[in-house]
Amino acid sequence: MCSKATDLLQWSYGTPPLILAPMRLRYTPSRQEGVNSFIRPSHEFRITRAAPSQPFQGRPRHFPALLQWMKQQIDPERADCVKLLPNALPDTDSLADHLVPPCLFEQLLPKDVQLSLGSTSASWELPKNLNIFTGALERRCRRKPLVLLIDEAHEVRAPILNDLLNVTQQVREEDQPLLLVLAGTPKLETRLNEARASFWEKNTTLAIDRLTADGARDALQQPLDKQGIPFDSDVLNESVGYAQHYPYFLQVLGKCLWEALVALGAVSVHAGVLEQAMAEFKKEQRIFYARRHRELRMHKVLKTAEVVAQAFDGKEHLTWERMAEVIQNSLQTDDERTEASIQEIFELGYIWCPPGEVHYAPGIPSLIGFVRSVRSADG
Repeated sequence: MCSKATDLLQWSYGTPPLILAPMRLRYTPSRQEGVNSFIRPSHEFRITRAAPSQPFQGRPRHFPALLQWMKQQIDPERADCVKLLPNALPDTDSLADHLVPPCLFEQLLPKDVQLSLGSTSASWELPKNLNIFTGALERRCRRKPLVLLIDEAHEVRAPILNDLLNVTQQVREEDQPLLLVLAGTPKLETRLNEARASFWEKNTTLAIDRLTADGARDALQQPLDKQGIPFDSDVLNESVGYAQHYPYFLQVLGKCLWEALVALGAVSVHAGVLEQAMAEFKKEQRIFYARRHRELRMHKVLKTAEVVAQAFDGKEHLTWERMAEVIQNSLQTDDERTEASIQEIFELGYIWCPPGEVHYAPGIPSLIGFVRSVRSADG
């Protein structure tokens, strides 16, 4: 993690009790804006108990590393941290077991509450004990702040997500220190709406886009700096251009550069190293695009994606209405099917719309161009 990000840990901010993170981030050594947004709540969470809400929203396909990094920043002496995946939450009973595990029943449950014991251990039986669970979670957070990180949250079933949002909201309304982080693709917004817990919309949303030019340069240069390997400045700028400031492409290019250094026995990153690395990088990039292309076909929206790709030709942004118009004109779909297909390519990350905006942009860099080129090759 870059030194600027580390320095921010010494600062003080208001505590956001809720962060919504509709994205995944695989490579974040210096993704400054996203890192800053996470550092602020995680740091202040150690020293205060209540503050404004702050959801966190961004592009798809980028995010477990940032959640893992955040977990590492939580001081276990000052706060508990629980990190979960959807497969750990088949039902609300399982959620309760993770947040108030049976080993804490004696400490956190009221004396007059009787829970039946199974053959091996106690467990929750919800929803009849939902209020008791909420109270127990409040007492746990009062004793020690709790950070709950849920990755792939768009895969959590709506009824469970609804219970999670409502229970944690009640805990925060009691001014107990609970920080909830939900990470997932843009489909998470759909899941939150399905959960019918509208209060999540009241939070401030922080958008995360591609890295800045400085951040992208740091992402490639800093890991090599630690190994004492200099990076030619012109070659560094050229490398950042090839990766398009996109974290996953920076990760792939960084790996390819390292392998080229080893293969050439080079002690610095110069033009020859980049040239060798680019051959492998382009192959990896095409594999990535082909995978996304198959995903669009599997979700039965490839034709929609092709039409949208043509509409984006020469343009940086399109409105939803303009996309709907060109889809209906080209594919002769009705309003319902048109709306559903645009929503699907949005949830897959093919297009992206920053919070508060109405104009959509391509999601994954150059994927729209790849789809357009495949279509052109087919005639």
